[in-house]
Amino acid sequence: MCDFSCRGFMKHSPVFVIGMHRSGSSALTSLLTKFGLYFGELDEGIGSSSQNAKGFWERRDVRNINDDILFSQKCDWDAIGSLNFKVLEQRGDVFDSIVNVEEKMNRNSRPYVIKEPRICLTLPIWKEALLIKPIYIFIHRNPLEIAASLKKRNGSHEKYWLELWYKYVVNALNNLKGEDVLFVSYEQLNATPSCVVDKISRFLSNKINIDQKPDDKIISEAISNDLRNQEVDEENVPERFKELNSFLRSSCSNDEAVYLDSDLVFPEVSYDRGVEYGLIFDKYMHYKNECAASMVNNLKLKNQKDSLEKSLVKKLAEIDYYQKLPVIRFYMQLKKMLKVFRCF
Repeated sequence: MCDFSCRGFMKHSPVFVIGMHRSGSSALTSLLTKFGLYFGELDEGIGSSSQNAKGFWERRDVRNINDDILFSQKCDWDAIGSLNFKVLEQRGDVFDSIVNVEEKMNRNSRPYVIKEPRICLTLPIWKEALLIKPIYIFIHRNPLEIAASLKKRNGSHEKYWLELWYKYVVNALNNLKGEDVLFVSYEQLNATPSCVVDKISRFLSNKINIDQKPDDKIISEAISNDLRNQEVDEENVPERFKELNSFLRSSCSNDEAVYLDSDLVFPEVSYDRGVEYGLIFDKYMHYKNECAASMVNNLKLKNQKDSLEKSLVKKLAEIDYYQKLPVIRFYMQLKKMLKVFRCF
């Protein structure tokens, strides 16, 4: 396979931001662009919403690839109970799409950043398809805050979101074994952003060429404390999640990248498929209602179109009728004669 040098592209290691949904990965990605990392054109992103006013900092093409992978196994971002990771690693039909993203990003002269929470699950395919090895920054947030934020946005039970957080993070760590990973705390990012910037700057300087570092003003524009809408005491994390949470907190306290050894293992936890099926059913009903509303709207538009067409035919018939009246024909002839008369 031809690498980017023979295609005339600059070769840059992508910076992958790894983190669960609602973990603060959007804020981190926004901050990384202030180091000069390339995200892409604004219209290539999915934009913002009321839940993330400053933007999600996710590329649409990256989201589509990850959705394609999950949908192929009858999964979605919040319903991953049937995800088969052995089958996942054998999929090759999305490789071209991933390479296309890589080529597009490497046409720019700067190193680039990619963030999309589903990559916690789909990273094996990305690692196999990419021609250039990524570097990784993992963002950790109190899982109780993540669960509370997801409950507020998506409903359902906090217990389910905690279990989903666990599966996302354990799969992400498994997919990152054998890699040097810089761990960043969302709490630290909000409390002492300049310290986190120094930590990231040292990490990036050792891995890629960065020619700028954000100052305090730029940092304050990228990181706002008011974005942290959920604050929960981390001491209340359920016992079965404490080991993983403690590992992540310890990793975040390290100023340097952490090498994830292959013998790193976390126990499986129960996963409430009943809630998952409920979420799937709710989505089905939502899309069904949207489809029904669209059909009603389409019928309304069709009736309006038919009515306008009938009105148009009637108006054309009236015009044709009036044009044939003697008085109208006389007037049109007179108008032509006056026009000719003016020429003299």
